[in-house]
Amino acid sequence: MNLCNRLHLGPPLVPTSKGVRRLTPLERERLQGFPDDWTRWTLRNGREVEQSDSARDRQTGNAVAVPVIEWAVRRIVAVSAALSGSEAAA
Repeated sequence: MNLCNRLHLGPPLVPTSKGVRRLTPLERERLQGFPDDWTRWTLRNGREVEQSDSARDRQTGNAVAVPVIEWAVRRIVAVSAALSGSEAAA
């Protein structure tokens, strides 16, 4: 169960001139930094089958945004390198 469901916030929504609409699976994948249609297919009994939007919603809703993790790892590596350099000079 993703955070929106636990907090009873409902599905991700986008305001439009005609009201509010849900984000599409493709939009959710792009917001998370995944390639287009990353969650569209799954293997079932050895065959590739298309997943429902609700299954794709759960997968993207429970995921961690790839660009955020990439940034965090780069920062950790940079700080680690800077600290290693200062220890070598000491």
